[in-house]
Amino acid sequence: MPTEFKPGKIDQTSSDSIVDTQSNKYLPVLRNSFKTKLITSSPVNHAETYTHSKTYDESKKIEKITVLEFISNILLSDILWLSISIACLLATVLFYFQILQPLVLQKYTETAEAQVLESNQKFYLQAEQLNSLQQQIVSHTENLAAQSCTEEAKYDQSDKDRKDINNFAATLKVDSKIKQLPNFGIFYDNEIKKNYLPFITEYQNSLNEFQPIIANIKHLIEFVDYKNSWIDQCIRIQNSTGNTKELQAVCTDINIRSSTYNKIAPGGIIDGLTIPTENIRSLCAEISTSKSPIYPQYNKFKSNWLSEYDTIRSLSLVTDSTSIENIKDKFRDTSNRTKIQLENVVQNRQDFHSIWYILNFRI
Repeated sequence: MPTEFKPGKIDQTSSDSIVDTQSNKYLPVLRNSFKTKLITSSPVNHAETYTHSKTYDESKKIEKITVLEFISNILLSDILWLSISIACLLATVLFYFQILQPLVLQKYTETAEAQVLESNQKFYLQAEQLNSLQQQIVSHTENLAAQSCTEEAKYDQSDKDRKDINNFAATLKVDSKIKQLPNFGIFYDNEIKKNYLPFITEYQNSLNEFQPIIANIKHLIEFVDYKNSWIDQCIRIQNSTGNTKELQAVCTDINIRSSTYNKIAPGGIIDGLTIPTENIRSLCAEISTSKSPIYPQYNKFKSNWLSEYDTIRSLSLVTDSTSIENIKDKFRDTSNRTKIQLENVVQNRQDFHSIWYILNFRI
């Protein structure tokens, strides 16, 4: 039978009231209290975890900001930038004095040495040209025929030889490009210049030493031209067949030519010409007083005249090639000495205590 409900205080709960859920649906006290407990316990645990994580992140963030601020403070420190500035200045100074300036000095010195070498080579070439020209002209002025009174015995290269020797003489000057030592960029060195400029002076002096040799060659040309005039007169004497007026004209011409040549002839040649020319003047003095159309003593005059002429014709100027070699050797010594001086300037500035020099510059 169903349980009868009696109003009043409940003393005891029956098993039927628990089982009969239909009847006790308004009494969910037990289950609700349990469920509430389970639900409320979870939010409490998450709140603690979140709070702990948030505290850790904030502390880490604070720590991170502190490191950045520390680095920033270092980078913005005046001491740091002052140290960097000093280090850069020292690096720049060392770079200039140990790397840049020695390199510039080396290149500047190499330019000077190259110009010394170029001058040396050109000088040797000029010396060889002069020696060859001298030998060539000597060969042209030698007697070309055994017969002294012929056109074949005459020297016919005087115009060409004069032109050659004058053209060569015009080359005996220092090239304007070599006279001055060009700067390397804007830099130059006074000590290098002090060693280089005396070399240029010696170079010009050595070229000037060729001038006496050139003058001697010119004298040779003039003397052989003078001897050509004697050949012309010899031919005229032979062709005159003793005509007094023709012989007198020959004597007058010889006297004029001799006076003219004596004004330009070197001393040694004048000494050699003195005796034969005086003897020929004596022969001509006898002809000048003759009134006969045919000179009576023509054969004797011709024989004596040819004898004196042979003496003049045998005279020659001495050309000595050893003087050219001596000039070459002297200039070679000058070039080598200059090269050593330039190398010493660079060598003496390679030690650490010697690198603190300042190159000159011109902007």
